[in-house]
Amino acid sequence: MVISRAQKEHLVTALTWPENEAEFAFWFGDKIVYGSSADTIWQQIQADSRDTFVFTDETGQLGFGQCYEREANARHIACLIVAPQARGQGVGRRFVTDLMNHALSISGVNRITLNVYPNNAPARKLYLSLGFNEVGENRGMVAMRYDHAQDN
Repeated sequence: MVISRAQKEHLVTALTWPENEAEFAFWFGDKIVYGSSADTIWQQIQADSRDTFVFTDETGQLGFGQCYEREANARHIACLIVAPQARGQGVGRRFVTDLMNHALSISGVNRITLNVYPNNAPARKLYLSLGFNEVGENRGMVAMRYDHAQDN
């Protein structure tokens, strides 16, 4: 499995994965309007200026997500989605681990943040197992943080 820079066509593919509006919001959040075009969403998530990634293997695209600077010495993981056929097989763990490794390879970065819906128990369990801590609430979501210094 390989992580690389995403192009708009990778977003187009990822947008086919949610089966309905509720599932779409679960993966992309409530700021992105269900049914919007890939061009509109690409602009809304600022994909041209934020680090945006695709996760692939020999079968094709398995994931899409972002890991961008939101505050000094930190990176924020957002818009993370895994292909339906790849869920429950450790792909999300590998993708998040690769995003974390990317973030921590950047000079000065020592913290990674993300937000997850309270009812997304599998994702919360995954993030906790990777060393994230639940640190509060952000617009109805659980705010989570990984502090790299804790591992040193």
